[in-house]
Amino acid sequence: MNMDGVFFMQKKSRVVAALMIILGMCVIVQACVTVTDGKKPKAEKIIKVPSGANIPSLGMALDASYDPATNGIVAGYKIISVAITNNSIDILSVDKDTDEWDVIDIMGRKHRAILDLRREAPSVYIALPERLKMLLSYPLIIQVGETRVIDLLFKDNIDLQSFRAVRFESKLNGKTIQIEAVD
Repeated sequence: MNMDGVFFMQKKSRVVAALMIILGMCVIVQACVTVTDGKKPKAEKIIKVPSGANIPSLGMALDASYDPATNGIVAGYKIISVAITNNSIDILSVDKDTDEWDVIDIMGRKHRAILDLRREAPSVYIALPERLKMLLSYPLIIQVGETRVIDLLFKDNIDLQSFRAVRFESKLNGKTIQIEAVD
């Protein structure tokens, strides 16, 4: 065999080896994609904070309270008030259509808050005085340095007296914060 034939055989074996490596990598990538696609997404991490706490990492402070004296302000509903202070350098956006607020009662059951009484119970909303409608309206933003109170409405058959926590899930910033009641 002459030198050209030897060189050609070496070149051919290198090409075959490279193709085998590429094919092997494709099989591995496909296997990883198949395995990953079948997995459930990771459980969302819940940030738990005591009521009244400042959360420097999120640039906000949160407090939640229930006062039985507010029962009956809106007929058929009870109110938990949540104060949010924006300590960040950015405006905090909130959205009544995507935010989810729940109260966790003494038995550990979750109850979804009503954020838009106009949509949930139009006849009750229409009967409210204009000033109360304004106070109950869900904000769009919380300015830098501003504290806003968000009133969460619950049907009056829910026992809020000994609630354990209020959970806030914001789709806009991808965070779930649980405000733990302080005894």
